[in-house]
Amino acid sequence: MSEMSFKESIFEVASKLKGSALNDYEKSKIIEHFNASGKATSAEKAREAMEKVIQRRLPVLQFKESASLDNIDMLLRQMEKEAEQWDNQ
Repeated sequence: MSEMSFKESIFEVASKLKGSALNDYEKSKIIEHFNASGKATSAEKAREAMEKVIQRRLPVLQFKESASLDNIDMLLRQMEKEAEQWDNQ
């Protein structure tokens, strides 16, 4: 797991919720808010940063059968997996 793959997973989630690609300014603001966050885990920091920048609440992950997961749930699960690996480094 690399820093870049973790950042990309964050940007994918934010882009999906925004409904379009993030611009460079939005990406830099997400990283800025992530770094300034006082949350305990990287997943919580990422969620907080995305919500501040795109001005939308992220959905709570639904624990469904994997075949029925919608795209945002899959992206959130991937981001949280990357965050956990990042925290364990």
